Amino acid sequence: MSFRPFDQATALIEQRGHTLIVTLNRPEARNALSTEMLAIMVEAWDRVDSDPEIPTSAEAGFAHFAMSGLVGMVGSRAVSDGLRRRIGDDILAVTKDPEFSQKLLATGQVPQLAGSDEFEKEIERQIKQIAEVAQLLGLKRKHRQE
Repeated sequence: MSFRPFDQATALIEQRGHTLIVTLNRPEARNALSTEMLAIMVEAWDRVDSDPEIPTSAEAGFAHFAMSGLVGMVGSRAVSDGLRRRIGDDILAVTKDPEFSQKLLATGQVPQLAGSDEFEKEIERQIKQIAEVAQLLGLKRKHRQE
């Protein structure tokens, strides 16, 4: 399988042993996903899927480790829970439209429909999981300088 070239300034992809590392490289956009970045991520997953030398986390012995990109609507703390839930319900209704879902799938996004409570729990789960991995690796958190 061959892979298309991409703008090295947008993302860096390197294989180290049995690991494929994708580094988003758009600090000026805070690494916001663009159409090109999504295409690069889809291609990276295709590469991982087609290369038997790159095991999944389960194949590598970490069956409980699962991460996903999270996209959701957030609002300030001033937004009431009731309004936040109504907005979330409207978004869920739109994402159930098959035409809309197909457009998401075409860009490499697999919608996982959930409400605000589930979204918050998933964020908390992933933060905990990242902290556990960081602790296993002996990594210390750097505090971001504004």
